Amino acid sequence: MQKVVVAVPENRIEFFCELVSQLGFSINEEDILITKEDKKLVLNRLKEARKHPEKLIDWEEAKQKLNAS
Repeated sequence: MQKVVVAVPENRIEFFCELVSQLGFSINEEDILITKEDKKLVLNRLKEARKHPEKLIDWEEAKQKLNAS
């Protein structure tokens, strides 16, 4: 079996993964690369969350708010 590397725009990744799945192909999640920009974004969000934990809400509350809208 051969591997193929594909660059997918960030706003289309969910669609692409669904398409690949529907076509019967698999995606090895271990091979998914996280860009430096994405890592930096996540680390900055974690830093802000630690500085302002009062702004965080738990998942059940967030889910209820999302379902209400």
